[in-house]
Amino acid sequence: MRWWQRAAAWVRPRVTVGVDLLLMQPRGANGGVKPLVFSFLQEIQRAEGRRFRFVFFASAELAPELQPLLRPGDRRCAGMEAAPHLDVLYAPFGRSTLMRPGVPTVSLIVDLLHRDLPSALPIEEVNYRHEWFGQIAQAATSFQCISHYTAGRLQAHYDVDPAKIFVTHLPVHRRLETASELARAVASPVPGPFFFYPANFWPHKNHETLIEAYRIYHDTAGASAWPLVFTGHADARMETLKELVTRSDLSGQVIFLGHLEDAQFAAVWHAAGALVYPSLHEGFGIPLLEAMAFGCPIVASDATSLPEVGGDACIYVDPRDARALAAALRQIANEPRLREDYVSRGHRRLAEFSLPREAAMLSQHLVAAALHRSAPR
Repeated sequence: MRWWQRAAAWVRPRVTVGVDLLLMQPRGANGGVKPLVFSFLQEIQRAEGRRFRFVFFASAELAPELQPLLRPGDRRCAGMEAAPHLDVLYAPFGRSTLMRPGVPTVSLIVDLLHRDLPSALPIEEVNYRHEWFGQIAQAATSFQCISHYTAGRLQAHYDVDPAKIFVTHLPVHRRLETASELARAVASPVPGPFFFYPANFWPHKNHETLIEAYRIYHDTAGASAWPLVFTGHADARMETLKELVTRSDLSGQVIFLGHLEDAQFAAVWHAAGALVYPSLHEGFGIPLLEAMAFGCPIVASDATSLPEVGGDACIYVDPRDARALAAALRQIANEPRLREDYVSRGHRRLAEFSLPREAAMLSQHLVAAALHRSAPR
């Protein structure tokens, strides 16, 4: 960078970004939103840290996890009344009680589950989400969508101007690289190989169909069957699924590990034989990229955004067809050359994703919103 370019960088106005994390919970209850937000903001800090000051609105319970994001000049606030002037508000949960007239807002939209698969949510939640989506469709300055699929659904359901929407994919798998080094000293709680499904136990994640598919597979594979390992935030639905496993005579073969910290999570990835991801609805699908990074072949749902993410690096199945899913499990477990082929495809596919590029897109739109300009597309 030439001296005049460095000088220009120094005189650019500093942008104060409020980040509304008031809905974010400790540990893994929010699924992929936390690694998404933390990875993007850390990359923006790395690439253009002097340009941004962040004000994080978050609970005291989240403060320990937030600590790595707090640099000199950044701060955590419990509410808007204690906050300094904001140039732009970033709303990673889409909605925000902190939205104010005169403060431009960039809203993150991860999915339109309440419109595309309303049966996966209580009716009260469907109605609540529909109400606030209608509000932010009018009030937000721009929308960060995590796939072209999600962007299309936002336009279809809420008639949002396409010029207000930008797409960033989620190559946040590199957050596990440091953890992966630590993981070499941590043994996986389950020896490999096994089928791995890292997902919270929400209805649209389709665990019931996977358990039925695994029962069919296990009945034919017998003693050679790979185990099936679940991770995810422990909740009441996880307990219900454990009961289903017991009734299916699969105790000891289907293993629930709960939420894992990154080093443990990376250790499990190192041991896994394949990712199985039969979700009924996804805005993106971060575990597909994690599997590619750890050299795991993938069996995935052919629904929603997953083919956009996986490209030719996945064996796709109808997620509602337990027998087709069981056949894919049997195929991937029994054919080493097939596994090698899909691992190679995964490495090639992964090279198409770039966190610096996607984070730069977000930073451009935060600045554009703050300065009331149009961001480059």
